[in-house]
Amino acid sequence: MKKKIYKFLSLLLVFTFFFSLTSCSLFNFDETKSDIPSTTFIKNTDPVIDIPTTEDGGLSEEELQIKKEEMELKLQYEELVAQRDELKQQLKALEEKYQVKVSAIDELRQKIIELENEIEINFSNFTYLENVVLTSSLYIKHTSKRIENRTTIISTSQGSGSIIKEDGEYYYCLTNNHVIADEVLVSETSTSVYDFYGNEYKAEIIMASPSYDMAILKIQKKPNVSLNVIKFAKNNPVKDDIVISIGNPLGLINSIQYGKVVRYSSISSVAYDVICHSAIIKQGSSGGMLLNKNFEVIGINTWGLSSETESYGGASPVMQIYTFLDMVGIEVN
Repeated sequence: MKKKIYKFLSLLLVFTFFFSLTSCSLFNFDETKSDIPSTTFIKNTDPVIDIPTTEDGGLSEEELQIKKEEMELKLQYEELVAQRDELKQQLKALEEKYQVKVSAIDELRQKIIELENEIEINFSNFTYLENVVLTSSLYIKHTSKRIENRTTIISTSQGSGSIIKEDGEYYYCLTNNHVIADEVLVSETSTSVYDFYGNEYKAEIIMASPSYDMAILKIQKKPNVSLNVIKFAKNNPVKDDIVISIGNPLGLINSIQYGKVVRYSSISSVAYDVICHSAIIKQGSSGGMLLNKNFEVIGINTWGLSSETESYGGASPVMQIYTFLDMVGIEVN
């Protein structure tokens, strides 16, 4: 019995050893080297691209192709970026030019507006000058007769004036005293006034003052003839103010001259200082208006003032005119 047991164990041992040798040969088992592929678990689902390399460790053709495409894409990107930057610069330059043009256009528009305003003002001034100022200006002719040694002598003086007041059927006119005054005793006098349209009026002398060298005439209105009243300034002009002289020298209706106030001077014929100005009108404009730039009376032209080197017009200032009108009892404006 014991022999049988030992025999069985011997056979089992031999079989086990043989089986072990057979298994190792069949599976070629090696702990350091295995032909069984390993499995790597990746969390994302994107495929992993394995770029093969050459035996010496360099890039494969596929990788070189990929690198080439990457370089081309990079160059294209850089070129597009450069084009974009260039377009941005061009846009910036165009915007700057546009702003310059817009500014220039705005300046031109502002100048046009200013010119339009100036044209409107000038047109308004011209209209007022034509329709009001000039239609208030008068040409005055004074005639006197005297008999000397049984001979009739006729004397004529002429000058200018302006309508300063309208009252019912009459106009009141301002001129110089020396325009309508007679130096000697005369037997007969007449004073005629001619308006802007050439109509003649017979004038009545209301008041004359040699000390102011001013006179007031009254004329009766004519049917269908509309004349205007000139306005007066509130203050005397000052040095360098623009002045406008309007007169009728030698019967030339409404001659106009521009100038400036030069100074005030004293003269022997009146007791007040007179305006010296450069808006000189030829002889025959005594009694004519001296206006400011608003076409308001600032004086009445009365004298021609001259020296060896200078020639000026001389005018009684408006404040003296107010004083004279108060004496007469005439209110203006």
